Amino acid sequence: SVYQFPRDEDEPESSDISLPLAVVGSNVVIEDKEGRKFRGRQYPWGCVNIEDESHSDFSLLRHLLLSQHTQHLIDLTTTTHYENYRCDKLTRLAGGDHGAEVTNKNPLAALEDESKDHLQEVCKMEKEMEDTFNKKLNRRTRL
Repeated sequence: SVYQFPRDEDEPESSDISLPLAVVGSNVVIEDKEGRKFRGRQYPWGCVNIEDESHSDFSLLRHLLLSQHTQHLIDLTTTTHYENYRCDKLTRLAGGDHGAEVTNKNPLAALEDESKDHLQEVCKMEKEMEDTFNKKLNRRTRL
């Protein structure tokens, strides 16, 4: 989904933000014919300056994200994305599957049950390994 930049009440509907943004990024410094250095990309047909607004919307996007909408992005991340992640993890911990109904099982009880199951599995594997070892030992002592 495309991020919807929040608008102020006094901001006109058709502001200078035209979505989708055409962004060119680069970490290479290029020098032009006049000797000016800039970050850009070299193509067979010419250079793209990522700071030039006629070439790329990189400057606009950087300004929007880092200057105007930083707090909104932080709040959105905290309230929406983190809470969805947390809810999903707690649901799985309580024994439910993603998309399934949330059970009323105590998360600590679920952890205890999971720990008991794991301990039983480990004991079973130890017994099988010990039996296998004893069988091999018995075969070698017979020979």
